[in-house]
Amino acid sequence: MCGAAALVVIALSGFAGATSAAELFVSGVHPERRPDGAPRITAMTKDAAWEGRYLFGVVPPAPTTLGLKDQGAWYTPFDHRGMIPPYDLRGWWASSISPTPVGK
Repeated sequence: MCGAAALVVIALSGFAGATSAAELFVSGVHPERRPDGAPRITAMTKDAAWEGRYLFGVVPPAPTTLGLKDQGAWYTPFDHRGMIPPYDLRGWWASSISPTPVGK
C-alpha cells in the first residue's frame, strides 16, 4: 500500500511545473467569457439593402413574427440561401439554377 501511495505522489509531482489554468486560454472551458482582444460588434446597421435581403421572397406586408425589428448582428437563416427547389419557399435559387428532374 505504501508503494502505491508513493507512485501517486511521484506522478502528481510531475505536474507541479505545469502552467496554471489562469495563464492558459482553453476555448470552451468558460463559454461565458470572451478572450482579451476578441472582436466585438458594437452597432448593427439595418439599411434598405439589409432589409431587402432579409425580406426577400416575403409577400408584403411582412409578418411581425419574422423578427425584423429584433434581429441583431448574429447569424440568421433569413438573409441567406437555403435549400434548393422544391424546398426553396422564398425563391432564393430561382434565378441561378434550374433543378434537374430525377432520372434525367
